[in-house]
Parts: sequence; structure tokens; C-alpha cells
Amino acid sequence: MKTQAPIRYNLNYLLLVIVFLFLNLLVKAQTYTSIKNGSWSNVATWQGGIVPPVNGNITAGMVINIKHRVSYSGININNEGIFNISNPNGPSPRLLILSGVNFTNNVGGKIIILDAEMRQYRFSGGKEFGTPQTGDFINNGGTLDIRNSYVEIAKNWSNRGGGKAFFRNSSLAIGGNYDLNNNSRDTLLYTSVSIGMHGTGDFTVDGANAIAIYNTIRVQVASTSGNFQLKSGIVSGSIDHITLKNHVTGLYSVAKITANNSIVTAGIVLNSYRAPSTLSYEPNGKFTGTQTLTTTLNCFPAKLFASASSSSMNMTEAPVLVAGTNLQAGAKYQYESIAPGIDAFVTIDSLVNGATINMLDDNADGSGFTEGFQPQITSGAVIGQSYVKLKFEYFVSGTNEAATVSDLTLTALDIDGTSSYKEFDEIDLGPGATAAYVMGSPGIALTQPQPGAFRGINADGNTVNGVDTSAKQYMFSVHNTDVSTFTVKMGLVTTQALATYRLFSFYSKAFVYPINQTLPVKLESFTATLNNNGQKADLKWTTVTETNLSHFVIERSTDGINFGDAGMMFAYGDITAKSDYALSDNISNVQSGIIYYRLRSVDKDGKSQYSETRIIRISKLTDNKISIVTYPNPVTNELRVTIPSSWQNKKVTYELFNANGQATKKTESTNSNQTETLNVNSLAPGFYLVRVTCNGETAQQKIVKQ
Repeated sequence: MKTQAPIRYNLNYLLLVIVFLFLNLLVKAQTYTSIKNGSWSNVATWQGGIVPPVNGNITAGMVINIKHRVSYSGININNEGIFNISNPNGPSPRLLILSGVNFTNNVGGKIIILDAEMRQYRFSGGKEFGTPQTGDFINNGGTLDIRNSYVEIAKNWSNRGGGKAFFRNSSLAIGGNYDLNNNSRDTLLYTSVSIGMHGTGDFTVDGANAIAIYNTIRVQVASTSGNFQLKSGIVSGSIDHITLKNHVTGLYSVAKITANNSIVTAGIVLNSYRAPSTLSYEPNGKFTGTQTLTTTLNCFPAKLFASASSSSMNMTEAPVLVAGTNLQAGAKYQYESIAPGIDAFVTIDSLVNGATINMLDDNADGSGFTEGFQPQITSGAVIGQSYVKLKFEYFVSGTNEAATVSDLTLTALDIDGTSSYKEFDEIDLGPGATAAYVMGSPGIALTQPQPGAFRGINADGNTVNGVDTSAKQYMFSVHNTDVSTFTVKMGLVTTQALATYRLFSFYSKAFVYPINQTLPVKLESFTATLNNNGQKADLKWTTVTETNLSHFVIERSTDGINFGDAGMMFAYGDITAKSDYALSDNISNVQSGIIYYRLRSVDKDGKSQYSETRIIRISKLTDNKISIVTYPNPVTNELRVTIPSSWQNKKVTYELFNANGQATKKTESTNSNQTETLNVNSLAPGFYLVRVTCNGETAQQKIVKQ
């Protein structure tokens, strides 16, 4: 008897195989994109919270887009996908790899590094001496495309298995050996290579059909027994300089610069070399050019041939105190890798007329323009001028060698004021610097106290909320070329002897302004409160102008990272009068104890802007119990205070007292949210009392500042 069961079985099996292969393909074709600085394994680092494989196994079809500062501390990396370490038109990104990790780029794998860094420190701490670290890089048949970038590998570097490596205007620093092997190709243009800082290491081209193409490169062999050796293969192009001297220890290698007879070449141009004597040089007729033995030419520590510009400056990481007392005159801070191959140091030169710094650089989300340099400054309690003076210096990464920024533009943002105080910024980029207002009808006055120095001070007495990057009337830019050091002054001119706290902001390139001269909406307020029964969140906002505005979207989150739409409301349209809006969100089914809200304003062209994020806390607070909730506790930077529902939308005073009963911080909210955020970063570690007052009622709680 004939049956169809085997056919049905085979069809079902085939469908299962197809589904399995499709799902497997989806997994392999995953794209991972960083959205903030952080560790590789942290969900907050990656778009959608999707983390790349923590075992380092990057398979074909996977794409890793690193646009921020990402640190990898997993096991060995084996890549058959694509690493794209670049952030066009944004600050310089970096992949930092832990010591002991080997990185293999296999056949099909591609690594692109553009205006960025990939670093695995040769020595702990990122210096040029100290405790050696481990980790090799092997390009095993893969492709490398590295431009305007700095690459550092702890131990050995090799290109083999038909791999292709292309470097242009870059610097390659290796603790051990550099090897080009069989059937592989290296193209190095305007690039510096340093090897052997660990004490051993050769620069070697050796392999059948190995191809090396050079154009104005520089090579340092820093190990005392290290060779520059062209053994076999095809080599062509020009070498600017080869040195056998370690620029840190001053010791020469006892080995040689050699080109064997088996090297195929039409002549390798060598301009100069540095060695103990001509006996260390065995060209075997393979080199042309001047081939000068020189003891004066110094190309290391290596700077990029075309030095960095301010377009890639990255100040999104907190600076590290390296000398002096924090926030006091003489304190010195480091921004590691502010641009490819460049560290920046910032020194508090002086605090004038009682001015103080609360924070050197505020990088918190929502506290202005994160990419900028943003000091928190409190003026002196004097009538007249008080300010902070800072000195900036650039150095080759991990060294004391001065570096230059080829094209530097600094823009001072949001120089506002009132009838009693006026902010000012003064930028001194040195002789030859030029400056200009950002818009034709400025609200600031720009003067030149001395050649190269420009001072912008608020003139109209108006204040804008936060750091408003659209308020171009309160900005000016200063430009110069080949800058290695400069100074800035930031402060206030006051008519009353009161200490005033302000957030200043500089952006280290010509600011990219929005196309529209006016924003679609000017938001006066946005509040989020918990209503009496705790089942709904009441969202209210007020606008003072609306231009080309379409609608509003309330977005909700339970983790402060991933937001979804909670409600929508159409705008009134093109009006200049105040407009009030309100929307209630049913939260009876929300499981989280904390809910985050933000308001998205959408114009008729589809462009959006966001409000600050508001927070509500779902708790057992009742109107009959006057108490507050503070968290986190202990706290490091931002303290959140949840007030009783009966205090919401009223004037509330928030005060902090230290263990001695002295008032250390006070702020008022005329229309308080259910949960307010207090910045306590500047407070000294210890115990504090938080006291909150509304209409004669007071509640308090103890906290610990770490």
C-alpha cells in the first residue's frame, strides 16, 4: 500500500531546516552599534541593549560599529565580520582591549579605523615604560583599513595568510615584533611604526610573495637586540627614517638594518637612519636615496604626520586628576586620547576674586552639551569680576612630547546673564588667532584684550535655559592653526556681592548649527506628577512659542534608557502666546517602581527635539504621612528626592546639611515634580541630612555621600 507519510515528513523536516538556517542567518547578520561610552559587556553601551558576543567570536555577517569609547575585557577576539571604529563628524571613538587578549582577523574579516584609536597598552597605564602587558594581533587573511588613527598592541603584530593591511597618516606602536609574511601585503603611507619597547622585537618582511609598499614612513626599533630586516619578498617605495635608538632609554640596538639579496625591488628610497655606526647598516644595494647616518634627527615619540584637528576632539570621558589638589589652583587633569595619538592636560591656573570650581567637566546626560568642555563654576561673593583661568596642553599619547592640533576652533556656548550678573568667556589661542560672532545680531560683546585673546561678555542681560545650543546670539568662535597650548578664562561680572553658580560650555570645533534658525517649540516647563490614587501619572507642559509644530509625543521608560510612546497630542500650531497641555498616563499595570518620562516635540517636517527627563516613583506614600524618599543611598553624583503627592506642583525647598549642621546646598522649585534630581557631585564624602519643606511642612532623611 502506498503512503504519503514519508513525503509529509520530509516536507516538515525541510521546513524546519529552512527555518533553522534563516534564524541562524539572522543571528550571524546582527549589527551592533555603540550609543554611549562603556564596557563591551554592558547592555547600556549598545543600541537596543543588544551586546556583541562576549566570547569575542565575531562571525561572518556581524557588524560592530564603535562610535564611542568602548572597553573589551573578554577572551580572545576572532573576527570574520566587520569592525568599524569610526564616528564621522563626531568625537574620536576608541576600542580599548584588555591585556592578555589576542585579536585575530581571519579570512573575510575587515577592520576599519578612521580618525580613531584601537589600543591595547604595551605597558600598564598606557605609558611607554612600566609593567609590560601581553596580547598579539594577527591579521590572518583579513583586511585592515586604518586612516588618521593610532593603533597600539601590547606584544606582537603580524600580517599573514594573504592578509591586506593599509595604513595612511597613522601611528602603529607595538611592544614586540612586526612581521609581514607569505602572500600578504602591507601598504604604509605617511605612517610611523614603533616596535620592541618590551626589550625584544624585530621589524621583519619575510615570505614568498610578501609585498610591502612604503611612502614616507618612519620606523623605530627600540629593543637593544632588534633588527630592521628585509629578508624576502617584494619591497618598494620610500622610507623617511629608520632608528635603532630607544627614545625612552637612549640605548641603541646592537643589531642591524639589513636588506638581503633575495629582496625584489627597483630601489627602496631611504633618506636617513640612526644607528651606533655605519657598521649597523647593510643595504646590499637595495636602498637608494641619501641614506644619511644622523644622530640628530628625532622622529619618536611618533606624531601623526598630519596632526589632528579639533573636529575629532573627544571630551566625553571624565578627566583624571594627575597632580595637585582636586578643584584647587595647581590641580592638573588628563584627558587620555582626546584625539588619535594625543592626550590633553588641563591645569587650574588660578581662581580669581573668590571664584571656585564645583566640577571641572560636567559630562552628565541632560546637563548641557555632553561633547563640550563644561566646568561648573561659582563666582566669588564680590561686586565686580571673578573668574577661573585654565591652561590646556596637548602631548603625544602616553608621553611628555608636545603635540600640535593642526586646525583648532573653540566655540563658547550660552554666554547669558541677568540684570545683576553677566557671564564672560575669554579664549587665548595665541598670536595669529581670529574670532567672530556666530550670528549677525549678537547678545554678547566681543573684544580683544591682547593679540590672540578674545573676550565675549553678555550684553543684553537675558538668560537661556541650560546650555541652549540653538542660542547662537550668545556664542563666539576663535580659530588658530598648529596649537599646542592655550588658556581660557570663565567667570561673571556682578553688581551684587552674591556667589552665583553657573555652568559654562566650550565646544572644540566649529559648532554644527541646526538648519532652522528657530526651534519648532520653546518649552517653558514640563512636569510629571503622581496623582492621588497612584494609578496615573499626570504630565503637564507649557510652551511660549510654537513654529511649524505638528504634535507632541510623551515617551515612557522603566530603565531611563529604552523609551516607548505613552501618548500623543496635537499642537496648537504657529502661535507666540503661552499654551498649556496636559495628558494622563495609566500606570496601574506598570511593574517598575520608577518611571521616566520625556516629551518629544515633532515639527511638520518630521524633525524632533526632546525635553529633559522627568522621574516619578511609585511608592506607598500617602497624604497622611509627610515623608520623603531619597535614592540612591549612598549617592555619588545625582540624588533623587521623591516628595508627598500633596506637595506636587507647589513651591518646595530642598536643603542639604553636613554632619556639623552647616548648610551645604539649597535649591527651590516653584512647581515641583514628584521626583526632583539634585547634583551632589561637588559635596565632600560623608553623612548629610536632606530637609525638604513645603507650606510649613518639613520632612527629612539622612544620606551618605561617597
